[in-house]
Amino acid sequence: MSKKLLRLFLIIFILFPLLFTLIWAFTENWEYGKLFPQAFSIRAWKSLFLNKNNIKIILNSLYISFIASIISIIISYPAAKAIALYDFKGKSLFRLIVFLPIVIPVTSVAIGLHLNLLRLGLANTKAGVVLVHAFPAIPYAFMILEPIFSSIGENYENQAILLGASGLKKFLYVNLPMMLPGLRSSFFMSFVVSFSQYFLTFLIGGGLVKTYSTIVFPVISNKDRHEASVFSIVFILILLLVGFITFRLGNRKEDD
Repeated sequence: MSKKLLRLFLIIFILFPLLFTLIWAFTENWEYGKLFPQAFSIRAWKSLFLNKNNIKIILNSLYISFIASIISIIISYPAAKAIALYDFKGKSLFRLIVFLPIVIPVTSVAIGLHLNLLRLGLANTKAGVVLVHAFPAIPYAFMILEPIFSSIGENYENQAILLGASGLKKFLYVNLPMMLPGLRSSFFMSFVVSFSQYFLTFLIGGGLVKTYSTIVFPVISNKDRHEASVFSIVFILILLLVGFITFRLGNRKEDD
């Protein structure tokens, strides 16, 4: 019974909205009360892909989200390992600090981040946007990595050290293969969080640094449902492509 309810939930709340979004991506006019659309169009597709500036913004978004995801993993990896495997004073406080980007609303933190980045000369720059994108992604990467460290434990590392493995070899041949599923999941989750950021990009970028979300959200707020659907579909397709590449590369490495 629970599986049937889950399938019904997926159909009603996920598949149906996506289906109508896909239909509207090729529909210019669909009057209320009509069963089928009255006019089809690819106007918004041309508007998106024939504009070189939009392509540049998409590539810029991919670059920013990629770097922000790497930074979030670099910060989350040792933090997750420390919380999962070691006992130390202030452990609960340290865990709370890691989760602060989720607990505290982004809007209340963004102003403080903006002021600090202004002092550092990173506001209205791509580097500043990358750093601020990593901020909300860190807790998600941490939540994925910590349980994996807890389940693996320290025994494999200790055995590698007893056999004479250096710190680098221990990481490359022991830690990395076992943590690879978690690393690729945390990377993809961080990428989704970064790629979806609108307010932080708008505030820290100052309108000079644009990402795909900064052009998608204004389009969605307009009344042009055809254009909003096209931009939304492309948004989803980009994330699906990144997810496919991320997990496909991970699977190949595991097979090798």
